[in-house]
Amino acid sequence: MDNMRTALPQVLATLAQSLLLLSLGMIIAVPTIVIGAIYKAKEGLSLDDDQSSWFCSILLIVQPIGSLLSGYVQEVVGRKISLVVVNIPQLVGWYLMYAATTVDMLYWSCVTLGFSIGFMEAPTLAYVGEISQPRLRGMLSCITNSHVPLGHLVEFFIGGYVAKDWRMAMAISAVFPIISILAISQVPESPVWLLTKGRKADAMKALCWLRGWTTPECVRDEFEGLVRYVEASRLQNENQQKAAGKNYVQVPTAGYVNADGKGTTPAKVPAENSYKFKVTIGEKIKDLLRPAMLRPLVLVVSYFFFYNCASLNAIRPYMVPVFQKLRLPKDPHFVAILSAALQVLGGLVCIATVHKLGKRCLSLISMTLCAVACILIGIYAVLIERTDFDCPWFPFIVLLALYFCCNVGISPIPWMLISEVFPSRGRGAGGGVSAALFYIILSIISKTYLDLESIVTFPGVFFVYGLVACAGVIFIFLCLPETEGKTLQEIEDYFTRSRKKGINNLSV
Repeated sequence: MDNMRTALPQVLATLAQSLLLLSLGMIIAVPTIVIGAIYKAKEGLSLDDDQSSWFCSILLIVQPIGSLLSGYVQEVVGRKISLVVVNIPQLVGWYLMYAATTVDMLYWSCVTLGFSIGFMEAPTLAYVGEISQPRLRGMLSCITNSHVPLGHLVEFFIGGYVAKDWRMAMAISAVFPIISILAISQVPESPVWLLTKGRKADAMKALCWLRGWTTPECVRDEFEGLVRYVEASRLQNENQQKAAGKNYVQVPTAGYVNADGKGTTPAKVPAENSYKFKVTIGEKIKDLLRPAMLRPLVLVVSYFFFYNCASLNAIRPYMVPVFQKLRLPKDPHFVAILSAALQVLGGLVCIATVHKLGKRCLSLISMTLCAVACILIGIYAVLIERTDFDCPWFPFIVLLALYFCCNVGISPIPWMLISEVFPSRGRGAGGGVSAALFYIILSIISKTYLDLESIVTFPGVFFVYGLVACAGVIFIFLCLPETEGKTLQEIEDYFTRSRKKGINNLSV
């Protein structure tokens, strides 16, 4: 009962901010609905081939701008305010799409929606990592990530069965940002971010809410651990700045804090804002290159690259023609909806197993199965091109298995890592840069799909992605540490210390 009471508020807070990820999935599904309704329409608003391609790609092009900006904005105004504010461009984007009378208005709606997608990811990932206990962090991150394919299903359902036309679907979709604002306003700010700003009493109050609406005495040990964690990160920053010869000024401290977050009786740890450094933009960029930031950044971005190849994300804009070439026995549009449903199911499996099996084990299993699936599809594509062999149910089953398997591990786990592997001082920036690079990688892979097909042929594409996925298995085995169940301090220590103790040793 105590464990349930402790977990419940963390789940509620995660579900509230996960509404943003639901909106993300809905936005990504929008081109399918709009293009399906107005592509080469004889009356009213219409899109030709070139306009349709731009309509799809603008979402990806704009996302990195929001991702990079969000990393720094959330460090200034906090995770919670960032999560609320990001709903505003979503509302604007949905309205522009609903009211669009020209193609340019459709483009501008994509700009605002794409910006909101990029802006939302860093604060959502940082928030989950900072509010959750180590034993729940993996499961809560899975809950968050499972809302993206769920958003696909919601938007497809609205566009296909609820709304009378595509404009009404856009109007109904605009309700979700409003619900998100109301839900997020009811949850507390991240205790870790509050501590970095010297707001000890507010941090204690937030932690009490997140641990079952309890008293400060019940969270004394955890609170003091968070204070030490934030203080250690601050001291490391000061030492690096001093070693670099940077000037700093001493300012009045916020006083000393007791475990209840009140009073000025001296405690073991002083307030963290006793020194303030004048940091330029150039120094912030250099900060991203320090080992504590660069190592996890390289890990996450590399994982993103292997995931995008292994999960066949490059063919997403071309699902219908690809499914037709593979001669699938079902309508390509139905297969697309079914694939989204299986991704949701895979996410639920990840939620149920990540704490027991760990992120490293799930990643290895998921990447291996995706690699096998890619190669099998490539072999089948060769057979139907060069022989009379025809077994349409084979690629149908293999493709659905691939979409399920990718969401069991390699789809949600790199996003979970973002909430864990970056130090508290740079978690916002690290998350923003990681999300931006994810979309840059995805846009490059998507844009080069047709060129790759012309070079290596249609079956060769699957062999290429399959071989990259095999390399991804090796990468995960050699480079991915097990972070499940570890504290944020233990994870940060792993990336800052000498890495001679082995891939699975995250002990302090």
